[in-house]
Amino acid sequence: MTRAKATPKRRRNGEGGLFRRSARDARVKVKKPDGTVETRTRHVPERWYYQRMVNGRQVTISGRTEAEVLARRDEIDAPAKAGRDVSADKRKLTVETVLNRWLADYEAQMKAGEKAPNTLRTYRLLVRNHIVPALGRLHVRTLTTQDVNRWLTGLDLADSTRRKCRAVLVTAFAWGETAELVERNVARTSKVTSRERVAESAFLTAQECQRLREAIKGDRLEALYLLILGSGLRRGEALGLAWSDVDFAAGTVRVRRSLTEMPGGKPVLGQPKTGSSARVARVLPFALDALRRHWESLTVVPMDLSEALVFLSTTGTPIFPNNLTRDFAIVTRRAGLGARHVHELRHAYAAEMLRRGVPLHVVSRQLGHSSVAITADTYGHVQPTESDALLAVGETAFSQVGNVMR
Repeated sequence: MTRAKATPKRRRNGEGGLFRRSARDARVKVKKPDGTVETRTRHVPERWYYQRMVNGRQVTISGRTEAEVLARRDEIDAPAKAGRDVSADKRKLTVETVLNRWLADYEAQMKAGEKAPNTLRTYRLLVRNHIVPALGRLHVRTLTTQDVNRWLTGLDLADSTRRKCRAVLVTAFAWGETAELVERNVARTSKVTSRERVAESAFLTAQECQRLREAIKGDRLEALYLLILGSGLRRGEALGLAWSDVDFAAGTVRVRRSLTEMPGGKPVLGQPKTGSSARVARVLPFALDALRRHWESLTVVPMDLSEALVFLSTTGTPIFPNNLTRDFAIVTRRAGLGARHVHELRHAYAAEMLRRGVPLHVVSRQLGHSSVAITADTYGHVQPTESDALLAVGETAFSQVGNVMR
């Protein structure tokens, strides 16, 4: 009597890539402590698998039971139906890999003139020294906001540096979302718990500005220092100004370029730091007067004002940003203020405007910050007094003591 051939179980719709490997005994070689190799038998339990092709690659998930594999099948099918890449490489993607790809993309944009070299240098420094050592090996898919918060809390750095580290991670993951490498930007919901406030002494006070004004009288770069103090421009923005950007009648300067120093020491004119950095900035009267005197002192009027830089070195070339920082430190030491950074002139401007009651969003726009939150974080300790407009304080800013800044 012949037995009827068993009909194989029909798979349900969508289970075409599902299969099972039966339990079996496998022979494996084990190296013993004495160096000899012994063959042993190991029992391999039954295991279920699900496979399918995604973006030209075969992706596999496995589990102990059929139900477990079918439950996890959505890890492949749901994103694939939405057109997203869910290859095995992506599921094992590390934070370091995403950061490196983002930096490579940023560098390509920098070479195209869309990003600032100094910003890329800062990003690389923060990534290499602070982010990768702690988070680099973690899988992006399993990283949580709690992981990021623990990392930020554990950093033995100033609040401002920890905020920069967080901002870099948020920006990199946002790029990863656009590139379909990151499912969710967990860094965006993280938070830097403040440990300190920016000290008042971090900015030049009105009295220190008076002493500085006395020290830079007649200095070749007097107009440059006063411009930064009277407008809040960044160092590179002031060095990148052309004469066509200066509007004496309106009392403004147009920020459209920034001068940065490339690796190897070559000064390059490029785009400002951020999109909001390109702006028209108002200049306080004492700084505008200094600019006008600087213009009148020119022995030769440039033919092309759109390309003629306002500030040049003694040899007629662009001023290296680092050279300006060095020269300013010499001036501040001469004024008895110690070695100070030229960026403190920008801080002094912002603090003075806020102290006199200029609205935060107005100061933020004048400084070219990408958001008001950055201005609030940096200058949150400054207590405003009564006043309500930038022009209203223009005549008296930095002049409480002897009215020297005029």
